[in-house]
Amino acid sequence: MENFQNFLQSWPAERRAQGVARATSDKVLAALNKDTLQPADFLTLLSPAAGEHLEGMARKAHDLTLRYFGRAVNIFTPLYISDVCTNQCRYCGFNAKNKQARRHLSVDEAYAEARAIADMGFQHVLLLTGDAPKLSSPEYMASVARRIKPLFASVGVEVYSLTEAEYSLLIKAGVDSMTMFQETYNPELYAWLHPVGPKHDYGFRLNAPERAARAGMRSLGLGAL
Repeated sequence: MENFQNFLQSWPAERRAQGVARATSDKVLAALNKDTLQPADFLTLLSPAAGEHLEGMARKAHDLTLRYFGRAVNIFTPLYISDVCTNQCRYCGFNAKNKQARRHLSVDEAYAEARAIADMGFQHVLLLTGDAPKLSSPEYMASVARRIKPLFASVGVEVYSLTEAEYSLLIKAGVDSMTMFQETYNPELYAWLHPVGPKHDYGFRLNAPERAARAGMRSLGLGAL
């Protein structure tokens, strides 16, 4: 079965450039009138030809947002339960080479933080850790999620890439959403930005949301940077 990495490889830079070059004003309007977009339609809406139709795109986006999400706004609070990390990402303060004091909360300490957040009226919390699987293991995250779940309407995670079985473990512990930031979709640049550590594996990170979806995660957040 094709995964997202395979799909992305079928759209190299040259093919994307050709799609943008073929875009016209009429093709932009045709794309805006579709209920379901194909990749070529998406390229058309990103092309220079779409510049004169920004207002129409904004109206369509507004209508779709209301249709699928209503007028609700969900506010979540991040809860960092560990900043210990084994990666050496060039842009990150969690870089393993940085010498600042690190904290790894016990389950009881994480619960105390969560209790304070819940007491302020927040109903959605997002758990975050560094990438140190031996310390901030999926079992550890599941223990924290299981303990704090009664305090919140929703518990999400924004953590390192996990296997399908590990996402399933978190779901069983009460986690219902995950967010994954992909700092770049350029494999060469990605390798330079992430020279050391588990995050160096471009494909494993790129396909993490797909594994979470197969595990049954209710909500997926894609951070396209």
